[in-house]
Amino acid sequence: MSKSDSNKEVVKAVTMTFAFNLLEKETITADQFKAFIDKMVAKYKDKNIATLYQSKLDIWLKQRVNTIQEKENL
Repeated sequence: MSKSDSNKEVVKAVTMTFAFNLLEKETITADQFKAFIDKMVAKYKDKNIATLYQSKLDIWLKQRVNTIQEKENL
């Protein structure tokens, strides 16, 4: 992997992590994050982005549902 390719990978990872942090802070919605994933996949032609971050999104959504259900049961 060239230095240029390595830099692109770092930028891509940082960008996705930042977007996920926005989701966790509820600055963006799950639908907006999903749309962002789709745009990144199209831009970088990298389906691994979709696999990794869709999984993270699914886990985050399950945790949110569990948290809401726990609060309702109190």
